[in-house]
Amino acid sequence: MKEPPPPLSDNLTMPLVSFPPMAPSTLVARLAWGAEALGGKRALAAAAEISEAQLYRYLDADTAIPHDKLEALARAMGVDAGWLLTGWGEHVVRVNRPQPEFRGQLLQDLQEALDLLLVEYQQHFSPTVRSRLLRYLYEVLRRDEVLFNKNADLTKFNILQYISFLGELKTEAEFDILREAFDVLEYQGLSPHYATHHQLLTTWCNLLVRGMRGYYNSYAGQVYFERMGQTLPPDGVAELHGFVEKSIQILGQKSLNWLDFGCGNGRHLAHLHKHLPQVRLHGLELSDLAVELCNKLEKSERLPVGCVQQGDMRMAPYSSGQFDVVYSRLALQGLPYLPQTGLGAQEYIVEVKRILRPNGLLVATLPGGHNFNYKLPYLHFSKSLIKEIFSDWKVLDWQIKDETKLSTSVQNMPNSMKMLPNKELHQLILQKVEPKD
Repeated sequence: MKEPPPPLSDNLTMPLVSFPPMAPSTLVARLAWGAEALGGKRALAAAAEISEAQLYRYLDADTAIPHDKLEALARAMGVDAGWLLTGWGEHVVRVNRPQPEFRGQLLQDLQEALDLLLVEYQQHFSPTVRSRLLRYLYEVLRRDEVLFNKNADLTKFNILQYISFLGELKTEAEFDILREAFDVLEYQGLSPHYATHHQLLTTWCNLLVRGMRGYYNSYAGQVYFERMGQTLPPDGVAELHGFVEKSIQILGQKSLNWLDFGCGNGRHLAHLHKHLPQVRLHGLELSDLAVELCNKLEKSERLPVGCVQQGDMRMAPYSSGQFDVVYSRLALQGLPYLPQTGLGAQEYIVEVKRILRPNGLLVATLPGGHNFNYKLPYLHFSKSLIKEIFSDWKVLDWQIKDETKLSTSVQNMPNSMKMLPNKELHQLILQKVEPKD
């Protein structure tokens, strides 16, 4: 049995040395810099409680540094052990809550898994971009280890999913933005100050959307759509019909102008087209692959021609007040919630309000939980978060379902749900509230 990952570090001491403007490029150079800053090699060896002979072997790169000795040297220098080993990140954690302790075995296992997969799938990254990809994956996986109290699952398909998403980021600067936003959101406790990071978070949201489009266009996305299939299971049929019937009852009309916001491969639209012809159908989807699957349904007359358009939910290609119902099943969670910025999930809400007619309905299914998944961007929704996001909507119906009962198998379960302990889904019907004069 694997040992549980180490806990969060409580070592938030100030550094003993003055840091250079840029990290020395190698481990040996960082050690030499630390020794010089502390007054010499003897002083560093004494502070780390290792022999001078050991330190000289490390400085000559004659032997690898064991994890316990690396951490002892880092403590002596007043630096983060991960920074000492890799040169990545901050020298010392100065945050509102501590970052996880460095775990060298995770970094080693991740590097080996990544190397094998990049060769097998002929994925090419420049050495500098690859190092940033590795760095980012290590940090988000290490965060999850602590959050869920279990070691990261580095199976081939999981790693493939991660690089399918991150593979859309082509430059060092883009990876730096991804990591900087992660640090800001996770460890700097900035929730009252989101506006001061507006440009960073704007770019970050754009990168997340681009990454998810690439993910769903990749082999991983193909597997996802194949597992989903093009027909709804019985529970899915009951859920969809229930939403339509409640919408008809609330709005008092049998004919609905219906938009599937994030329609995937079109299976919900195809079912409505076959069984509920009074519903006028539209679909918006980001992924090229999913739109291609919808086009095949159109050619086989399982969907109306021109029913599905490709686009970003934050900039929907529709007229204001066009729809009676916006149906959004497991789509909003692809955007982060960043209060007071007008970004991410708030952009989605603004667009839904714009394209809904007066008193129109948002029918939404959201995954329950309390965190944001940075490996593949998914937001999980607590009850309090839902109330905060939809505070100016009229809640007409709110049910919590168990995803394990709705799914015919784990393979059909969305990846965003697999990591949740309870696998709950929030199902809501909300009505647009008209502003008062």
